[in-house]
Amino acid sequence: MSESVLNIRLIRTPESKKEDDVIRITKLDEGFQLTFRYGFSNYIKPTLRTIECDAPTILQWLRITIDMLQHDDDPFASFQLDAQMLPSVLIMVSRLGRAYDIIIDAVEFQLNNWPEDPMPALVPMQLYADSPPFQPQQPQPQPQPLQHPSPLHDDKTKNEEYENLIRECTRCECTDTDCKYQCTDTRLEEQEKEDEEFTNYLAKLPEQSLASPTETPA
Repeated sequence: MSESVLNIRLIRTPESKKEDDVIRITKLDEGFQLTFRYGFSNYIKPTLRTIECDAPTILQWLRITIDMLQHDDDPFASFQLDAQMLPSVLIMVSRLGRAYDIIIDAVEFQLNNWPEDPMPALVPMQLYADSPPFQPQQPQPQPQPLQHPSPLHDDKTKNEEYENLIRECTRCECTDTDCKYQCTDTRLEEQEKEDEEFTNYLAKLPEQSLASPTETPA
């Protein structure tokens, strides 16, 4: 059923809406539905009557209704038409004969050009009941270029590292203060210093003191 509605109100007295007859026309998938609500009159409470019909039947009903209103000895005061595609109008029942054709044309136009319902708001749809909601893909971090270490920084066994330290650490040109291969062991320098001091000591001794203890003077 369409949300759009064509309303016709037969107003008996402007002072009270309880006595009004209200006609409501709605669009079905096939055809139309006409609902007539009788107002509260002669102490009879309002009642509803509904039929499903096509457009020609509604136009036939409208022509009969307008004719009956003009011949009523206890007439309604006015006729109000509230269409979806046309302005709402209020016509005195005494002037319905003048407006007969325009009322028929207005209702026929509405029936032939029924407005479409607005589209509902789009919502994200999950393909499966247990699938997680869609999440936008986050950019992946770019890989960092590989750092090629110098030959002195190759992985070696503990013995090889120590031997390499004693042999080549004094020639390491690495400027990184945190480099573990920078020389921190001073034993090599101390040994070289002791050898140099011993050599100097021997140079200062008299030559005869350097002779072998097994040699005899001539």
